[in-house]
Amino acid sequence: MKLYIDDSISNHTLLILEYLERLRIADSKRITDIRYIECGYKNGNEKPQVDDTWKQITSDECLSGKDEHFWLYFKFTLPEDFVGEDVYLKLCSRNDWDTVCDQHIIYVNNEQIKTFDPNHTEIKLNSSVREFEVYVYIYSGLGVVDYFTGNKDGFLIGLDFQIVKINKDAENLYYNLKILEDILQYTKKDTKEYIQISSAIKEAKSLLDLRQPYSDECYNSIKKAAEFLENGIFASRNLYQPKIACVGHTHIDIAWLWTVQQTREKAQRSFATVIELMKQYPEYKFSSSQPILYEMVKEEAPSLYEEIKARVKEGRWEAEGGMWLEADCNLTSGESLVRQILVGKRFFKQEFDVESEVLWLPDVFGYSPALPQILKKSGINYFVTSKLGWNDTNKMPYDIFSWKGLDGSEVFTYMLTCQPKVFDERPKRYTCYVALGEAKFLKGTWDRMQQKELTDEVLLTYGFGDGGGGARKEDIEQLKRLQNGLPNCPIPHFDTTRNFLRRVKSKTESTGKLPIWSGELYLEFHRGTYTSQAQIKRSNRKGEFALINSEWLSILSNVLTGKSYPKLELNQAWKKMLLNQFHDILPGSAIEEANIVAMKDYAEVFSTVDLLTKDNINSLVSEIETDNEVVVFNPHSIDIDGAVFVDGKCYHVENVPAKGYKTYTLKETESKIIYQNSKFENDYYILTFDENYELSSIFDKYRNRELVAEGQRANRFRTYEDLPIKNDAWDIDADFRDKYWDILLVENVTVKDEGERKGVEITRKYLSCTLKQTIWLYNKTKRIDFDTEIDWDVPHVLLKVLFPLDLNTDKAICDVQFGNIERNTHKNTSWDTARFEFCAHKYVDICEGGFGIALMNDCKYGYAVDKNELSLTLIKCSTYPDFNADKGKHVFTYSIMSHDGYMDREDVIWESYLLNNPLQAKKSCKNQIDLPKEYSLISCSQKNVVVETIKQTEDGNNVVVRLFETMNKQTEVCLDVGFDFTDVYFADLLEREESKAPFKDKKVAFKLKPFEIVTLVFKK
Repeated sequence: MKLYIDDSISNHTLLILEYLERLRIADSKRITDIRYIECGYKNGNEKPQVDDTWKQITSDECLSGKDEHFWLYFKFTLPEDFVGEDVYLKLCSRNDWDTVCDQHIIYVNNEQIKTFDPNHTEIKLNSSVREFEVYVYIYSGLGVVDYFTGNKDGFLIGLDFQIVKINKDAENLYYNLKILEDILQYTKKDTKEYIQISSAIKEAKSLLDLRQPYSDECYNSIKKAAEFLENGIFASRNLYQPKIACVGHTHIDIAWLWTVQQTREKAQRSFATVIELMKQYPEYKFSSSQPILYEMVKEEAPSLYEEIKARVKEGRWEAEGGMWLEADCNLTSGESLVRQILVGKRFFKQEFDVESEVLWLPDVFGYSPALPQILKKSGINYFVTSKLGWNDTNKMPYDIFSWKGLDGSEVFTYMLTCQPKVFDERPKRYTCYVALGEAKFLKGTWDRMQQKELTDEVLLTYGFGDGGGGARKEDIEQLKRLQNGLPNCPIPHFDTTRNFLRRVKSKTESTGKLPIWSGELYLEFHRGTYTSQAQIKRSNRKGEFALINSEWLSILSNVLTGKSYPKLELNQAWKKMLLNQFHDILPGSAIEEANIVAMKDYAEVFSTVDLLTKDNINSLVSEIETDNEVVVFNPHSIDIDGAVFVDGKCYHVENVPAKGYKTYTLKETESKIIYQNSKFENDYYILTFDENYELSSIFDKYRNRELVAEGQRANRFRTYEDLPIKNDAWDIDADFRDKYWDILLVENVTVKDEGERKGVEITRKYLSCTLKQTIWLYNKTKRIDFDTEIDWDVPHVLLKVLFPLDLNTDKAICDVQFGNIERNTHKNTSWDTARFEFCAHKYVDICEGGFGIALMNDCKYGYAVDKNELSLTLIKCSTYPDFNADKGKHVFTYSIMSHDGYMDREDVIWESYLLNNPLQAKKSCKNQIDLPKEYSLISCSQKNVVVETIKQTEDGNNVVVRLFETMNKQTEVCLDVGFDFTDVYFADLLEREESKAPFKDKKVAFKLKPFEIVTLVFKK
């Protein structure tokens, strides 16, 4: 064979590929008689009847619109010379694909098949059939919001349908040449591989006769060239290359630049496309991770769902993902993460008899250190992500590692390394979960793997996401050919995620070299998602507590009054909560339409749980022995003191029984709180205001020390210009502190007295915004509360509140799911510097020796600690993708409290719980009924242990109790149980019983490991 080296080879080959792409279509017939009708969202798969109201589409007409739906209808007869050939229905004249363009669901002869989008423009027809009747259900798309005006433009919808006959030889040569050319694009010219491939290309092209396109001579030459490559370089089988496990995939955001309602259609379109490709390619394997998508398809397209079930049973369709949906893992509570897995795994097991083993979260914005334990206690052995490849500062040192969580639990973790290979460039930091079935992605994905000493195989997920329909015919055709083993390209094989992970885990663990990453997986990117869309975040926090309250009160009511447990209503409310914890809804990175729907969902959740809670409380109070007293309910697992509110007055109550109630006769007490001469004082603190009503001093009387750093002001509102370079709602850039303005202007100051507490209300103005805040001191509560109401309408301005504190520390203790973690307050390393904004839940606490100060909140998540300055991010008002994000009223409370140091933080934990989940008081009439004046459902002997969840089992009517240790110490704990049970078992987080727990006289005693989560099932 003659060897050719020619710099122009690539350009010429690309020209030949264009010719072949056209010659692939040997003949075509355009469909001209098309009718249409406008419609809304379809419900199910029923197609409308065609009548005189349907309009005729003219030859040059295009439909257009935003958020519109249309039905198209046409019929055609297959030409005689098309019968028995390779025939497709093709859609031409398309927009360039993006995530919000128009997309189609196709019904051919009453069967739902595939989709039309710019990645999938052809549907294979059964050419043994002559007559075809076609319905096309079109969604126009929403358009993209303008960053400055908020306007959206719709799309033109292409309507050029053709029947095309394919020449298989031209198609075959096209793919073979394209693959070889792709490899050349990243191969150096002075290598043996380049010479080998370029020579094969040259020789194949020399056999082509393109003088008369579409002639017999032309197609005969194409066939010869195709056979030359197949019998030559494609038969050489260079099988000593690395291996690539290829899994078809389409990542579908449940809401983002579209609503959840549109996702129901995206799932149908994408899943129908997968089924069609599986019919054509028996080797094709596909994985989809979110059970909620399957439920949507089950409800909307039952026949398609049955086909999916059959493919799952065959082992070609992998239903694997671990959670109900790909949830945010920063902002969701620990119990919510448990429910995501509980609901998700139960669905896969019940529907497909699949025991999910993989948590698949490639696109989530950081991962809580509580996750490894949650996964291990849920039967999930593998964790897969890629998002950490998006870090803006540091590159993760491992792609394969054991991830060690808060309690020491470890889970095998795999980082997807997908990226295209670029000529003469080293692998980039950036990785993703969306690839094409092309040589450059195989090569790039292998080259990016950092631990080649541990594995000779990597994972590639390929296919268009976000409703893009997943893999294309082109992807599968190319991967099939690349399996032959070509020079300078890894060898792909079709596989499932689970099979791949099992192999790699076995290989890496056997080496004894698997590294460990300990603690959180912090994403150095998208830090604004801790704050964007404050109303959604507030609803999430409040909703989580409302649900667990409704559950334990339902158990209490069932135990004491026999009232039925409302399992169906609670499960439906939980599913709405879980839905809106998707990683673009809860983080605040979805469009306005999606956020409006989310707020409606939250309203329904609150309506349900408020009704259930009031009903349970009323039924209990009506049967409690009282004498015109007040019944106070305690949602916490220790006897507790705290404030309650009745008829606009605040009262202090003591020793309210754990997870129970107590009757009180409330008496107004004389306030010990004094406000005069710019000083505000109770038994615990003296607050001193300066001329701008910022706090120049917070003096701890009990410990005789100042909380505010010398010369500084606490509770300072500071605004910053917020114009992120890349992603508006998602990001806070590292240099945001360079430009700022303090909010100092005071309009009004008044004093408020509510009995047990007294407040100073301060109203401030900032541009067109109003900030009204009441600072509360209590007679007997050690918190200082800052109740805040803000009317905000200034975009691209970040609002923080700052507390510079008089402490010597280099650690911050941050509340996270099922425990807390330490983060550095210094910037010694690039990792510390990159963590300039982080996520915490109810509190962040900084301590020195025997003294500490905690900043708590009831619905915020974005914190920062810079040396001794502790700050909370209150508002981030972006304009993309929601132009009206965070404009309007904001209501929230944050608090500070001093305490006795690092090892005495139980008070901080319980005060943060009381702030988020306060005692509830209900006035009663005079009753002489059976229920006692006070009662505890369950109490816990140790303050460092929190019993957060009491619910009915998913199966049956036994009682689940979930608790966790909060202080990172081994603890002997005893639960005092107030209801009858016959047995108690330790269980996993899926409520599967594991071993018997010892008990005596309704007391259950056992040892907890540091930060351990324990689930108990009490048998009735």
